Amino acid sequence: MAVTQYGVGVGLQDMGLIAGGGGFTWLNNVTAHAGGLQPLAVPMTAAMNRVTVVGTAGDSVCLPSAVGGQAITVINASATSMNVFSSNASTADTINGTAGTTAYAVAAGKTADFMSFPGAWHALLSA
Repeated sequence: MAVTQYGVGVGLQDMGLIAGGGGFTWLNNVTAHAGGLQPLAVPMTAAMNRVTVVGTAGDSVCLPSAVGGQAITVINASATSMNVFSSNASTADTINGTAGTTAYAVAAGKTADFMSFPGAWHALLSA
């Protein structure tokens, strides 16, 4: 029986891995950018991203440009609150309707799930 492999696409996950039981693409042990500036924020490049180092409150990461259909999880596994920006590129993307230059805070030990529509991210923060 042949196995069909799917391309990565805009969902930031390889459907071939999911279909084969390997789970989502992931990025572990991310260090947030010191200073919390949007243009220098560390890009989240996988479907599941685990940030383990946040040196000071407000250090930052960012989502890719919102093209629609993306689902990204950002886990703050550090002991410090961090910022998530919609993108570090020159886009007009928003998070929950707020300008992309405004950070979305994720407290220490919390997880945020982000879903995209073209030009807009919607965030759900875990309890």
